[in-house]
Amino acid sequence: MAILRWPDGRTRPLLVDGRPVLPSGVYVDSTGTIHAGRDAERMAQVDPGGYEPNPKQRIDDGAVLLAGREVPVADLLAAVLRAVARAAGEAVGFLPPAVLTYPAAWGSLRRQTLQDAATRAGWPQVRLMPEPVAAARYFTDVMRRPVPFGGTIAVFDFGGGTLDVAMVRREATGFTVLGWGGAEDLGGLDIDAALVAHLGQQLERTEPAAWQQISQPATELDRRHRRQFWDEVRSAKEMLSRATTASVAVPGVSGSLHVTRDELETLARPLIRRGVAELVATAERSRLTPADLSVVFLVGGASRIPLVAHTLHTELGVAPTMLEQPELPVAEGALADLIAQSAPPQQPPPPRQVPAPAPTTGMFDTRTGIPTSGVPHPVPLQRPPMPAMPVSAHPAPAPVSATPVSPVSPRPAPVLPPPAFPYQRPMPMPVPPPPRRRSGGKTALRVLLILTLVFGCMGGGVYTLWQVIKPKPTFQKLSQTASIKVEGMTETDFATAFLTEKKAHTVTQVGRAVDVTTLDLSTSTTKGKKIGDAAKWSQALMIGDYIVALAEPENGKRQLVGVNNIDGTEWTSAVGVDGILMVGDVHPTTGNAMPLLWLDRKTNQMSRISSVTGKVASGLGTTTIGLPAGWRLLGRTNPSTPTNVVLVAAGGAVWDIGSKDPKKVADIPDTAPVGRVGFDGLVYASQKTEYQVSTVSASNSNPQPAFRGPANRSPVWISGCSKGSDVCVIDQVGTDESSREFARYRSGSSAEQVWRVAAPDADLDRPMQSLGGDYDDRYLIVNTTKGGTVYNTRGATVATHKGALVGININRAFVFTGALGTKPSPVTLLGLDLDNELQTSLGTPTIRASGCWWNSTSLICPGAKDYTVWKYAK
Repeated sequence: MAILRWPDGRTRPLLVDGRPVLPSGVYVDSTGTIHAGRDAERMAQVDPGGYEPNPKQRIDDGAVLLAGREVPVADLLAAVLRAVARAAGEAVGFLPPAVLTYPAAWGSLRRQTLQDAATRAGWPQVRLMPEPVAAARYFTDVMRRPVPFGGTIAVFDFGGGTLDVAMVRREATGFTVLGWGGAEDLGGLDIDAALVAHLGQQLERTEPAAWQQISQPATELDRRHRRQFWDEVRSAKEMLSRATTASVAVPGVSGSLHVTRDELETLARPLIRRGVAELVATAERSRLTPADLSVVFLVGGASRIPLVAHTLHTELGVAPTMLEQPELPVAEGALADLIAQSAPPQQPPPPRQVPAPAPTTGMFDTRTGIPTSGVPHPVPLQRPPMPAMPVSAHPAPAPVSATPVSPVSPRPAPVLPPPAFPYQRPMPMPVPPPPRRRSGGKTALRVLLILTLVFGCMGGGVYTLWQVIKPKPTFQKLSQTASIKVEGMTETDFATAFLTEKKAHTVTQVGRAVDVTTLDLSTSTTKGKKIGDAAKWSQALMIGDYIVALAEPENGKRQLVGVNNIDGTEWTSAVGVDGILMVGDVHPTTGNAMPLLWLDRKTNQMSRISSVTGKVASGLGTTTIGLPAGWRLLGRTNPSTPTNVVLVAAGGAVWDIGSKDPKKVADIPDTAPVGRVGFDGLVYASQKTEYQVSTVSASNSNPQPAFRGPANRSPVWISGCSKGSDVCVIDQVGTDESSREFARYRSGSSAEQVWRVAAPDADLDRPMQSLGGDYDDRYLIVNTTKGGTVYNTRGATVATHKGALVGININRAFVFTGALGTKPSPVTLLGLDLDNELQTSLGTPTIRASGCWWNSTSLICPGAKDYTVWKYAK
C-alpha cells in the first residue's frame, strides 16, 4: 500500500496496475527476470517453481532458490519496490522521497536488507519507520482520538500472512514501542486454509474427482482450478463479514458449495484466540494489563472478520477500534508522522513521578534488535480514565511492528522486556524539484510518497497454491510399526508396557510367572525372560534398562523381581505385605544407580533396595529409615518418577524421609489438605471457611502465609501448580461435591487469585496435571469424574472432553474415550495440539488402556493376545 501527499495537503492511495493494493509475491522467469504483484501471480499458475508469495518471510535467508536460480532476498524486495516506483513516476513525473515501514521486531540486519532493496529499486531517498508507531500516529492525528500522555495503544496488526502486536506509549516527543510480539505463522491465509479444508471434506464426498484436481493438481488446468477455488473461498470469507451465508463456486462443477458465518467462526475461533493470547502475552511482557490500555487498535485486512473484534472485547474487556479500510492506517499514519514533525512538541500536563527504566549495558542481537542481557523490567504507567472506544467489527492479521530509531535527546533510551525503543522523527528530507520539462504551474508540485510494504499480506493471501495448510497438526492417524506376541498371554491377567525412544518393554503375567520382553525398535529383535512365582502380579516400574515387577501378597510376603534383557541379569527378592513401591533418585553421597524405595505400612519403615541386585545395600546411604505411625505419602502420583525428597505426614507434622538424615519439616494441622510445591516445599490449608493457606520448605520450616481463600468455601485438595511457586486449590461449599471449584493463586507478598473456574465433581485422586517447562507451566489439565478440561495460564478453556485427558509434553495431550480398564475394549484416541487448539482423531484400537505407555512419537498398548506399537506423530 502506498500513499501520495500533494502540495495542497490532499492524500490518495497510489494505484499500481490500476489497484490500490499490490500483492507482494514475486516470480523469477527462465531468463532471471523478476516480476512482482499480479503479473507474478499469473505467471506462477503455469510454473510454481519460480514463485515466492511472501518475500518478507524470507528476510533472514540471504538468498532464495527460484526457477533453479539463487536470488538475493534484497532483489526480491526490490522488485516490489520497483513496481511502486514505476507507478509513482507515472503519477507525478519523478521519483519522490519515500518512507518504508517495517515490523517492530526487525533488527539492524533486516532493516539494512530493506534499505538495500530500496536502493536497488532506484529510490533516491528512503526513511524507515516502525509500523506500530505509524499506526499510533494515525489513531491520534488522523482519527483525532484522545490518548493521554503516558497512555498506551495496543496495535493488533492481523494481516494476510502474519500477526504482529505492539504496545506503543504516547509521549510529548512522539511514541515509544514498549514491547512487541505476534506470530509469523498466523494470518488470514490460515483462516482461508481452514475454510478450504472444511469445504474440501464436503467436496470429497460429493465430487471426489474435482477435489482431487484441486487438492493435488497435476496439470496446468488443475493448477488453474485450484487457484480459482482458493480465490472463491477467500471472496466468500470476505462476504461473510457482511452477510450470514455465502456460496462458493467449484471450478469444473456445475453446482456450488455454501458456507455460513457460524461455520467460518467455528473454524476461525481457535486461530483468533491464539492471536488474542499473543496480545495478552505481549502486554504482560511489557508489564501491562488490559486495564492499562487506552485503546486496542485493529489494522490489517484480516481484522475485518467480525469475530476478531468480538473475541478481543470479550476476553480483554476493552472495546477495540478499527476502520472500514484497515490496510490504510500504517501507510497514512507514516505520512501523519512526517507532517507532525514540523509542529512544535506538545507539552504534557505536569507528570507524576514515575521512575524511568534503567538503561542497559547488555549486548544486542543484530538480527532482532533484542538485548541479550541487562534488560530491566518496565514500570507500568497509570492512566486517567478514558472515554469508551467504539467496537470495531473487523480485525486483521499484520506483521510484527517496529524497531526504533536512535533518539535525538541525550537521555538514555529505556529498555524494557521486550526492549522499549524510543522513536523520534528525524529532520525532514528535501524534496527534489520536478524536471524542467514541466510547466511553471506544475513545477510547484511537491510530492511525498509514503510507502508501506506489508509483505506477505496480499501475495500469499491471493496465491496459496503451493503452501501447506496451516496450522499443521503434529498428530497423525495411528500406524502400526511393531507387534510383540507373548506366549500364554490371556485377556484377564496383568499386562503393561513401557516405551523409550529405542526400546519397548512388556510385562505380562503368564501363569504364576511374569514375562518381561524387550523389543529393539531399530533392529526389530526381541529378548524375553520369565521369572517369579506368584498368584497375581499387579505393579511394574522401569528403572533404566531394568524392569521391576511386584506381586500381590501371598503366604505372608510379596515377591519383587527385576529383569534386564539388555545385559541378561535378573534377581528375585521379597518385601512386606502392605506398602508403597516407588523409585528413588541417585543418592547424593554415593552416585550409585537409582534405588527402589519400599515404604512398609506394617513395620513403619522405608528401605532402599538396589535396582541392580534387589537387595538392601549399605552403598545406597541409610538403608532403613523409621516412619512415624499412621504416615501418609505426600505429592506422589507417579511412582516411576525418581525423587530424593520423600515427604510423609503423620501426627500433625510433615517429615522428609528421603534425605540421608530424616527430619521433621513442619508442624501442620492433622486434617489439613497438604501438597507439594517447588522442589522441597509444602503448601497446606486450614480446614476452615475463609481458609488460610501457608507454605513451608525443608530449608525454612517456619510457616509463611500465602493467601486466604473465599469466605464461604472449604479446601479439599491443594498443591503447587507446577515447578514454580503458584498454588492450586480445589474447594467447595460444605460437603457439596458439585460446587467444587479449581483456583490458581500467587502466594507470598504478591498474594492474589489468578483465576478460578467451576470444577464440579473434581477427581481428588488425580485432580491436576501440569504441562510445562522447568520452572513454569503452559497448560493445566483439571480432571473430574466425568472427563477433563485443559486451561491455559490465564484460566481460559483450551479443550474440554468427557474422556481421560493426559499430557504428553508442554503443549500436547491425549484423550482416551471408552472403557479404560484392564480388559481389552475399543478406545477412541484423540490427539490435542493445545497451542493451535487442533484436534486429531487417531483411531479406535481395541486395547487395555490402563497398560499403555508412550513417548513423543509412538504408543504401545496391550491387547487381548499381544502388544502393538503405533506411530502417532512424526
